[in-house]
Amino acid sequence: EIPLDFHMINATTDAVELAWTPGFNGGVEQIYRVQYFRRTPGSLYKQPNYYDVYPMNSTKVLITGLSPGGTYVFSIQSLNNLGESDYTEGIEVNTLSVQGGGSGGSNNGLTS
Repeated sequence: EIPLDFHMINATTDAVELAWTPGFNGGVEQIYRVQYFRRTPGSLYKQPNYYDVYPMNSTKVLITGLSPGGTYVFSIQSLNNLGESDYTEGIEVNTLSVQGGGSGGSNNGLTS
């Protein structure tokens, strides 16, 4: 079944940590596949990236190599020998912008 409670734990300038609760797996170990893309204002083109999460049965992942100040949409699905689930509804996350000097508060990258 589809993973539950898919959410962001933390966002930095170039990475996002995501977590979820496993759905029913039919008694078989499963892996997860994260689909994500960068939202580009004014563009309808969305070439997704995919990241397979290992080890099996993990419930969180760190996606790296993102651009500072970018808006990304993430969704996740589960896969095992019995098949694959649909992807979850996408969650939108902002990576932090690179700012010179000082440290300020942040909203941890989550947009509403």
